[in-house]
Amino acid sequence: MTQNIYDDEAFFAGYCRLPRSVHGLGGAPEWPVLRGMLPELAGQSVLDLGCGFGWFCRFAAGEGGRERARRRRFREDAGAGAARDG
Repeated sequence: MTQNIYDDEAFFAGYCRLPRSVHGLGGAPEWPVLRGMLPELAGQSVLDLGCGFGWFCRFAAGEGGRERARRRRFREDAGAGAARDG
């Protein structure tokens, strides 16, 4: 049986405290380089399969991208707005 590491409470508690989890894309040191590699998103379909807390989905929507699918499961015990892939 496979196990999702995000189902481990201790792991997920640590994941929630990472700068990228707390501050979004601005907390991810690689974001400036990745953003520079992105095409214009206005009118484009966007598929984010590993959305974590959904920061990229929010960015893409703000840039005019159309979300096609996102698989998220919200955790009531992780705080307002917290989500995990699922």
